[in-house]
Amino acid sequence: MGTYISTSQLWDRIEKEFSPYEKRNSGSIILEEDFGNMSLNFFNTGSGINYSSCVATFHEDTILEGQYNKNISYLIFNTSTNIKMESNNYSSSLDLNTNTYYKGQRFNGLKEKALYQKNKKYIFHYLVFEDNLLESLIKDENKLSLNLSNQILLQQNILLKELSEITLIEENIRDLYYESKILELTYNTINNLNESSSKSLHFLNKKDIEALHKAKEILFENINNPPSLKELAHKSAINEFKLKKGFKQLFGNTVYGLLQEYRLNKAKKLLETDDINISEAAYLVGYKNISHFSTVFKKHFGYSPINIRKKQKRYYL
Repeated sequence: MGTYISTSQLWDRIEKEFSPYEKRNSGSIILEEDFGNMSLNFFNTGSGINYSSCVATFHEDTILEGQYNKNISYLIFNTSTNIKMESNNYSSSLDLNTNTYYKGQRFNGLKEKALYQKNKKYIFHYLVFEDNLLESLIKDENKLSLNLSNQILLQQNILLKELSEITLIEENIRDLYYESKILELTYNTINNLNESSSKSLHFLNKKDIEALHKAKEILFENINNPPSLKELAHKSAINEFKLKKGFKQLFGNTVYGLLQEYRLNKAKKLLETDDINISEAAYLVGYKNISHFSTVFKKHFGYSPINIRKKQKRYYL
């Protein structure tokens, strides 16, 4: 037997924290209820953009009802399992598929239901905008409609992960870091939408896209000695122009920009999961200069690799 959670039971307690109309503030909400557990983090910029993230599990199949009292637009990023939504704003149900994002609008009086399966972990992120703000930034409003999914690109995934790790940032600069990443995610997403509406991937055929994925595999398999652009294009059976142009469009970054992201994320994972020091992690991902590695790492993540080691040491005290 499933569970039905109404607005009065839950949503009234958290809706304010999702509102872009509130003043600048941030915080967390932990809910441990009979129906399941929810952890919410939020940051309101005070300038019409609100970010929030949610991690939730439910003990039974659950229908969660929401009712909204203000006009807003939003981008929802789903980085976990599929979520099914129903609303009086559209006749058919909407599937929020894994690793995709959607644009939506909520109006005063809108009622919405989300269907969650028991014992599954749900993770999603919201960027919520004051009424019409998002639409004013997107050139082609139809590019991201409610019934059309958009793949979350690598750079968006990295930013979402960084926003999830906000506690690693020093407290005195945490709000500044939080806001900068929220605005970077907003810019990155809107820029990708505007670029894709004016410069689509039509110039790439199926063979080209397969070649670009092969090029990415070659690049990631040779992080200690990456090939030149000319060599990479030759090995992937694609011309150099399409290699550079296609990487930016398909993966959201340049060839060597993507390689650097991969290296840094691999190093971070090594430091989090393996008993190795910073010099070893740097060497394993292709950095010979530890000082340069630390500088690039901090610039990318907002904190030094030493912060990860210190955090792990606290766990073992």
